[in-house]
Amino acid sequence: MDEYLSFLIYSLFRNPLLDVLSGILDVLFSFEFLSSFFLVTLAINKDKRTYSIFLALLVNGFLVTSLKFLIARPRPFYGSEEFLHSFPSGHTSNAFLLATFYSHFFPERKKLSYLMASLVAFSRVYLGSHYLSDVFAGALIGYVIAIIFIMKKCHFFKS
Repeated sequence: MDEYLSFLIYSLFRNPLLDVLSGILDVLFSFEFLSSFFLVTLAINKDKRTYSIFLALLVNGFLVTSLKFLIARPRPFYGSEEFLHSFPSGHTSNAFLLATFYSHFFPERKKLSYLMASLVAFSRVYLGSHYLSDVFAGALIGYVIAIIFIMKKCHFFKS
């Protein structure tokens, strides 16, 4: 069922605009881009929030990559040529981690941040890089890691 629904999304929603948008989201929510962005931001502005997000991204990246090697689920045959395994989706995990932090810092923008994270999840299936269960697992992992950092660091943010 998971493979069938993922293939439907991949094959039925083909659109030039979605191709471009998905390609942009693919780059913006990659671990390499995000960790570089937050590392440079941290070097310029030593904000405690940025430091916490950067650490959360590192933990997230380590956990997701470890799970990819442990579970070793192959990527969909019709999509990506990426070298790592499929489960869970790192891009989706990054997106939901950031959406959760952003929602914590800016509650009035909660819907927008989770909409953006959901678009990243959709784009991963749309590009044929992941199955639906990969993106659901990635979303849950990113959300949980962010919540743990937020709960453990609440005093850190306020000081």
